[in-house]
Amino acid sequence: MRDVRNMRRDARRYDMDACARCSQGGAQMKTALTIRQPWVSAILYHGKDVECRTWDTSYRGTIYLHAAATPHPYQDALERLTHAFDATAARAIMSDARTDVRGAIVGTVRLTDVRRDSVSPWSVGGMLSWVLTHPRPFTHPVPMRGRLGLWSF
Repeated sequence: MRDVRNMRRDARRYDMDACARCSQGGAQMKTALTIRQPWVSAILYHGKDVECRTWDTSYRGTIYLHAAATPHPYQDALERLTHAFDATAARAIMSDARTDVRGAIVGTVRLTDVRRDSVSPWSVGGMLSWVLTHPRPFTHPVPMRGRLGLWSF
């Protein structure tokens, strides 16, 4: 309960839109997922329509996206982006200033399905693709500590 109050306080301070979304339904718990940069920014701003995970979930609905405090190693991320797209697009995503945000809730997305055989250029073979729709970035990030897996606040 204390985390919810702290999140609401931080949301009022940083993003009124986030505050409105967090206060809907009273003390209803919200579901979040921590993702490293640049992937969370790719979801919100660059059309990344799947999040690849080794584990399945039965959850469907809105997920608050938390940008992890530790980014994905730069060279590895650049190689993965270059594999999916051309080198120019990969460098543009990596140089986007929005990838600098860390340790905060940065937006929401709707999880609609989990597939083994996604045709998305963002999917990784051998992993489950969580199908994401309706990305909504926050105007201002809401500082918060992340956790592993799907978590509630």
